[in-house]
Amino acid sequence: MKLLKDILFGLRLQEVVGPTQVAIDAVTGDSRLVRKDHLFVAIRGTHSDGHRYMEAAAQSGACAILCEVLPETLHPQITYL
Repeated sequence: MKLLKDILFGLRLQEVVGPTQVAIDAVTGDSRLVRKDHLFVAIRGTHSDGHRYMEAAAQSGACAILCEVLPETLHPQITYL
């Protein structure tokens, strides 16, 4: 388990919405694998756009979501990067 702030150390991010003092148990780009305290990475691929699965990741317990575009509805318990 690592703190999000430690994972992000040295990275240049455009925007951070929410706290970075949250514990991350795992990182995944597959919303079906998201569990409590996971960081979900919304990746735009050639066949699928991970941004479509941000809500599913939130409902599955993600505590942070790395995305290119913020969703219209932000969950207060999730940090968006």
